Parts: sequence; C-alpha cells; structure tokens
Amino acid sequence: MDFTQSKLTKSEWCSLEVPVAESELRILKMIYASWRNPDIQFNDADTLMTIMRINSEQEKFHSHFYKEYFKTIIDKLIKKYDIK
Repeated sequence: MDFTQSKLTKSEWCSLEVPVAESELRILKMIYASWRNPDIQFNDADTLMTIMRINSEQEKFHSHFYKEYFKTIIDKLIKKYDIK
C-alpha cells in the first residue's frame, strides 16, 4: 500500500470545491439541526395566507376558505366512508 501524498491536479481540486446548491444547503442545515432535536421541522412553502399577507382575522379567512372550497369535498368523504 502506498500512503504517499501528492499534489492534486486542477481538475481534482475543482471537483472537490463545488459549492452546494441553495436547495441542498437547506436540507443539510435541517440534518445538522436535527442532530440535537429530532422533532425539528422546516416548511418554506408559501401559503395563501402569506401570499395575501393576511395577519389579522385569520380564523374568519380559514372558515371562509373551508366553506367555499373544502366543505363539499369533506362532506362527500364523510358520507362515502360513513364517518361519524
């Protein structure tokens, strides 16, 4: 076995020093942070509430969105699966 060290070539050095993409960096930070706290969560998805910048009266908006868009779907599922 030869354990002598030699200088890296330019192509070898450049292949080692590739910067991490931003999306991968978020994942690496989450893995690092979860080492001490396994219950850690990251959610960087934009929601309708953040896009519309709704900070006050969120309960009214949640209620309206539920009644307007989800109530009929939920009612059908409740009926289909006989959920009480």
